[in-house]
Amino acid sequence: MPFLQIVAVESIHLLELLMNHKQKIKKICHHQRPKLGSPTTELTVPKGSTNIPGDGNCLFNALSHAITGSYIQQNFIRLAIIRHMPTMENWLRSWLTPYNSVKEYIAGEGMDKNYTWAGDIEMLTMADLLNVYICIGHNLK
Repeated sequence: MPFLQIVAVESIHLLELLMNHKQKIKKICHHQRPKLGSPTTELTVPKGSTNIPGDGNCLFNALSHAITGSYIQQNFIRLAIIRHMPTMENWLRSWLTPYNSVKEYIAGEGMDKNYTWAGDIEMLTMADLLNVYICIGHNLK
C-alpha cells in the first residue's frame, strides 16, 4: 500500500497524492487532477508544497487540491469520508469516546458541517477509503 504524504507546518501542507488510486479518487470527486507524473514507490523528498487555509476545512481542502487542483470538491470529500465511517465503526470504537457510535460522533462533533475540523477519526477513515498509509510530520523550525 503506498503512502499519502502530508506535512503540517502551522497549517496543513499537502505534498503529493499518489496517482495510482485514480479509480477510488474518481468515485470521491467526479473531477480528476491533471497527471503529474509517475507514482513513487518509496517516500522521497517532496517536489513542493501548497499552503492550505486553516479554516476548519483544511484536511478536506488539502485533499481536494491534491486530487483536483482546486478546493471546490472539499464538500464531496468530506461527505465521502463521513459515509465511509460506518463501515469502520468497530475499528474506530476506541477513538469515539465519549460517543457510543459513529452516528453520535458525526452529530456531536458536527462533522457533517462545513468548517468543522477533521481529526484522527477522519484521517483513519480517509486512509481506509483511499487504501493508503498516511505519514504525517511536523516541521518545528
